[in-house]
Amino acid sequence: MKIEGFELDSNGLDVEALAEDLEARRREGRKLPKMVYTIPDFQNPTGVTLSLERRERLCELAAEYEFVVLEDDAYGELRYHGEDVLSIKALDESGLVVRAGTFSKTIAPGIRTGWIIAHETFTEQMRRINAGGTNAFTQGLVGYYCAEGPLEENVVELREAYSDLCDHMLACLTEYMPPEVDWSDPDGGFFVWITLPERVDAEAILPDAVEQGVTYLPGQLFYPDDRGHNCLRLSFSHVSRDETERGIEALAATIRSAASNDGTVSDRSVSSASDR
Repeated sequence: MKIEGFELDSNGLDVEALAEDLEARRREGRKLPKMVYTIPDFQNPTGVTLSLERRERLCELAAEYEFVVLEDDAYGELRYHGEDVLSIKALDESGLVVRAGTFSKTIAPGIRTGWIIAHETFTEQMRRINAGGTNAFTQGLVGYYCAEGPLEENVVELREAYSDLCDHMLACLTEYMPPEVDWSDPDGGFFVWITLPERVDAEAILPDAVEQGVTYLPGQLFYPDDRGHNCLRLSFSHVSRDETERGIEALAATIRSAASNDGTVSDRSVSSASDR
């Protein structure tokens, strides 16, 4: 299996770049993709949202080139600002869009139970492959909670809490970050994408950031190639306001030090990285 990635901007996946690639493949007799995977709402790791126009265009391309669109809707219910955008599946007339979601972001992380909305061609195959391998007890509890429990009220509370944390992180970035640093401005989800000066390697400076009390995921982990060396992902979903401020201040100090030392702070290597 070969994976190729396309750039994103403030309106999400660059669908026209995808269209140009598809046209070139067809013209040159190269293989066309079997599937396009996208997180249209508050994308992980950038936090950006795919515009309605690009969703419509993606559906057109799927129908024309006959590939499946896997719409990962893990964060769609966690919108804090702006208006909801129709899901890609809601715009689908070809039956080629599979919309998948999870309850791990709205009920509890440990549930590991999700859902799909798809044409019966896909759902029948999934049932056949499944062969009884799911946790029926957990599914029963989730089903009861959705039908009889306070799911909607819980989601409202989550939006309010996460919105406050998101806004606070963005305010701290504005206050502490050097002027050369840019970041995304998400309307929902869990993540903020940071772009450092080109000369600063996010993975190289991670050990020094950890020593200062802050950690993150380096941008290169989110690319199928060698891009993203000067980018990183921050998460605001599991830290307090005070922890966020201390962390952003420490990260800013680490970046300033690296920027003044040709992109690195120390010569230690990174063996692993994780965030909360």
